[in-house]
Amino acid sequence: MVRQQYHRELKKLRETISEMGNLSKKAIENSVHALKNLDLEMADIVVKKDEQIDELDEEINRLCIRLIALQQPLAGDLREIVASLRITIDLERMSDLAVDIAKITERIEEDHIKPLVEISRMSQLAQEMVSGAMEAYITRDSALA
Repeated sequence: MVRQQYHRELKKLRETISEMGNLSKKAIENSVHALKNLDLEMADIVVKKDEQIDELDEEINRLCIRLIALQQPLAGDLREIVASLRITIDLERMSDLAVDIAKITERIEEDHIKPLVEISRMSQLAQEMVSGAMEAYITRDSALA
């Protein structure tokens, strides 16, 4: 019974990190869209959604600490839990940077001086990296990582 609870908590940890990854990826996409199109509504959505990402970060930290403290995971599981803590730091930071882009968008008072051509490509590359990293984490594919 104790092991079943442990495995349920590990599964919950993976699902929560996946959700956080998807939200972070969407924040990147939406913030760049807002900047490129000077879409103030989208910028506001990015800023407001950051609270949800921050809450997931806290939930993941609590889950990891709980798993370590109460379940005493062995080598492989312990590595996964520690990796989870590190992954959330990066996802949360990416989301904060997306919020920074959204806030810059809100402060722009005129049209862009020149078209933002490359920023869409950079955003696409960042989103692909997040997707690949999340897939590697979920499938435990070290080659993909």
